[in-house]
Amino acid sequence: MAGLYYGYNVWDCKLKPLSPSIFNLYITAQRTKELIQGYRNGSPKEKSKFQLPVLVFQGTLNEELYNRHKQECKEKGCEPENSKQDKYMITTTWLQIDLDHCQEPVEQLYEKVRQQLENMNLMHHLIFAHRTPSGEGLRLIIERTQDMMSMQFEEAKALWLRMMQVDYKSDSACSNWSRGSFCPMQEDIFFIDTERFFSPQPMPKTDFLANEVKAQTTTYTPELSAETYPDNYEGISFAQIVDRLIPLLDGSVAEGGRHTLVKGLANHLRYLCENNPKWLAQIIPTMGLPQQEYNKILVDMCTYPQMMMMPKLLRKILSNQLSMQDDNWPAPDMPVSLPPALQHLVSLTPENMKAAVAMAVFPALGTHLQDVKFHYADNVQYEPAFMNLLISAPGTGKSSVNTPIDCINADIQQRDEKNLQREREWREKVASVSSSKDKPQRPKGLRVQCLMSDVTNAALVKRLKEAEGYPLYIRINELEQLSHLSGTGDVNEIIKLAFDRSMYGQDRVGIDSVNERAVLRLNWNASTTPAMAQNFFKQNTITDGTLSRVTCCTIPVEEDDWGEEIPVYGTYGSDFTQHLEPYIQRLNDSSGIFNCTEAIEWAKKMQRQMAQYVREMDNKEIMSIVKRGVLSGFYRAMVLYILDGQQWTTQTEEFATWSVEYDFWCKCLFFNDMFEKAKAMGMRYETKSDRSYLDKLPPEFSKEHIMQLRPGVAPQTIGVMIRQWKFRGYISYNATTDMYVKTNKCRK
Repeated sequence: MAGLYYGYNVWDCKLKPLSPSIFNLYITAQRTKELIQGYRNGSPKEKSKFQLPVLVFQGTLNEELYNRHKQECKEKGCEPENSKQDKYMITTTWLQIDLDHCQEPVEQLYEKVRQQLENMNLMHHLIFAHRTPSGEGLRLIIERTQDMMSMQFEEAKALWLRMMQVDYKSDSACSNWSRGSFCPMQEDIFFIDTERFFSPQPMPKTDFLANEVKAQTTTYTPELSAETYPDNYEGISFAQIVDRLIPLLDGSVAEGGRHTLVKGLANHLRYLCENNPKWLAQIIPTMGLPQQEYNKILVDMCTYPQMMMMPKLLRKILSNQLSMQDDNWPAPDMPVSLPPALQHLVSLTPENMKAAVAMAVFPALGTHLQDVKFHYADNVQYEPAFMNLLISAPGTGKSSVNTPIDCINADIQQRDEKNLQREREWREKVASVSSSKDKPQRPKGLRVQCLMSDVTNAALVKRLKEAEGYPLYIRINELEQLSHLSGTGDVNEIIKLAFDRSMYGQDRVGIDSVNERAVLRLNWNASTTPAMAQNFFKQNTITDGTLSRVTCCTIPVEEDDWGEEIPVYGTYGSDFTQHLEPYIQRLNDSSGIFNCTEAIEWAKKMQRQMAQYVREMDNKEIMSIVKRGVLSGFYRAMVLYILDGQQWTTQTEEFATWSVEYDFWCKCLFFNDMFEKAKAMGMRYETKSDRSYLDKLPPEFSKEHIMQLRPGVAPQTIGVMIRQWKFRGYISYNATTDMYVKTNKCRK
């Protein structure tokens, strides 16, 4: 257990690492306070207390050990034991003690405990102390003394109670190492050791529990593990690397595949462990193999010569390439401290929807900018464009972005309504006059910025001309609806021209037809489901620049969330609108070219960082979304710069960084398979000479074999050939031997 963990609520079975930012977010959240106060006012537990985040201080489940136990029970035809038993836990040195239903004020009880710890010179063992959600209890997180390391849970807890001279009985429910702790609100925290709070120490191996786990998993071998070696590689724990390697290697933990699996693990991990079998013995499970066989595998694998580079599969794992669509690459956490305007815009949104709202408000904010350009790092002035696509499963609350957007556009919509009324009155006058020469001219100044989703191409062109340089705004449900705007029905064309702020229009021969040209200033919001988004961005639009011009966001859904809870929104009343008005006025008053040195330096740094991500992923097709992703992040940063009175702040920089990483994460999450396919399809087509080279290679071969066959050819060209052969199904990759193997298809 490398750190603290948390769950979203008592029903969340998938624990996640607890960071300082997440902890601070939860203890200061208005929702946390409302849930606790509601529970104290009599709300049922399931309506309040059980919805609180759960913090885990003492230990987590040893999934490898417990899964093995379940498999054994399945084979024997019996029921498995409860996973919360001590022998299935990986624990820390910390102990949680709950003192409930105190007969004296909780503050006095805490002071009594603190004084006793001071008197006994044990105050340094106290990590965390706070009032429980009921308001009538005290929770203590204490580090056990060295003498307690061999004690079982109840024994250690009883000893601490005696030392603190506390007569109260502790919570009977808090009776094992798996027990979690409901998150408190900040006002209920009496004490926290901030230096040690986020780094609980794992229990020493002398502990009875560690010995039991060791005996059952036989992960370590006495002959090979006499020395102690690092348990991580550049900050990534070996346990995590092993967990991610196992499902990708040939072999299995079942009898018959264990030898191959241990061999594959050793062949890869030796590149991180200096080819040292003793080090490998500390990180590779025996998988139940006899000790002598296990030792021989490790020693034998370390005798093979190493290649100059570590295996590609291992490099992918270390660079997170394989984690695009799994829980090992979670969404980047939105900064807790946001720029003031943005903080206000998300303040009434449920927690799980804040990220989507924070990204979705920018098209509306940008619609208030007239004749504004931003000086970018390439020494070009760009007119900002904002296009946001919210991709989420049905019923997840995609409409949560609508009300904040409506509040932003309230002044525009009021002006639009007045101009629409003037336009209706003019149409009525035109209809009442029979003679063309007597028909009144169309009034001047009919600027209408917020369009209906079914607007036609002719109406769009007319609105663009009358907008006097202001952007238009439209909100649609599906991207296909943008086809109404284009005379050709080409949605991709609309997206590209709008982002680039290019000229757009139509030519007609009819006297009454619209014949206009104007810059396509169009900002929009759209929402859709993952399947619909993937269907829209088919192969030809993944890498043609369409997706790269769109900013994506999502609303996360936990696997165990069946939608039993109704999200609670705040009230968007006059107070909310009045607080927003000064910020909107700053946008309305802006004009000209804005040049912010700090923003430009940020963009340069961000571009390098994102390029490094792509380099590690080894897929240049993904690079197509990075450059414009950084530019869009720059646009967002500059809007926040204006909203903050042309001040560049830490909050702006942190949000801009997060927004680029989050947009990138969303695109990889939903379109990773398409990027991989584009990578394969983008390779040059197979030539007869390519196939003839493959025919000359042995049944199993490496890159070195190809280089010997084609001396002087660039490694990149060889890489292209290999990827092409894999895509056509002629070869497969054996991660255990780090070799390519010809398939039956190749032999035909």
